[in-house]
Amino acid sequence: MKTLILIIFISFSILFPLSCTRNGAKGPIDNYPQYRDYSVTDTSAGPLEYRFSFHPPTPFGTPINGFDYALPYPCLVKIQIYDAAQKQIDSFEIGNRKPGTYLFEWYGYGFPSGVYFAMFQACDYTKTAKFTLLR
Repeated sequence: MKTLILIIFISFSILFPLSCTRNGAKGPIDNYPQYRDYSVTDTSAGPLEYRFSFHPPTPFGTPINGFDYALPYPCLVKIQIYDAAQKQIDSFEIGNRKPGTYLFEWYGYGFPSGVYFAMFQACDYTKTAKFTLLR
């Protein structure tokens, strides 16, 4: 069910691209947004621990990669994307988020296929996830 919802959201976002904030600039780049971040659940209790995990790429050949993360406490969330040479290629300050589970989608338009790393930072928690961008 979760995979089906993810595919529907990804399909919708391809057909109807939205504006976003990227590195302090407002607006789409190459007519596509660079990321989307939205709440999957938002409860007052929240999850019991931090979590950051990668969703496999879509089978449609789009350069969209999804990550879900969970916050047990209100936190400032930041995500950095690095290439295989450990060069930072994208940086997002998502902002303050309430406890809950969220989905972050990074649109890799303009970047070549290959291995990348996403570093997630929230409060004092940091985790890096390795993923592959497919074209």
